[in-house]
Amino acid sequence: MDLGELVAHNIKMLRHAADLSQEDLAERVGCSVRYIGLMEKGAHSPTVKMLGDVAHALNVQAFVLLLDAAPRMIANPGPRRKRATTKPKKH
Repeated sequence: MDLGELVAHNIKMLRHAADLSQEDLAERVGCSVRYIGLMEKGAHSPTVKMLGDVAHALNVQAFVLLLDAAPRMIANPGPRRKRATTKPKKH
């Protein structure tokens, strides 16, 4: 997967993880629904500013859109571990 495809995939997966429609994301970013669709298909390469705006709308840092494992980590972070607690021993 090249970088453009990776960014497109991450935008789509993170949008789904945030339970947002393309319309919702477009409204948050301030662009058209068509533009969001083109980015998600990899048919349009967003500018750095647009990547920042999309990341902000998805509540992630911009570099997350460039990570190979980003959607899996965010969409399925796994079970949270319970903190180990020690109970005082009764004598």
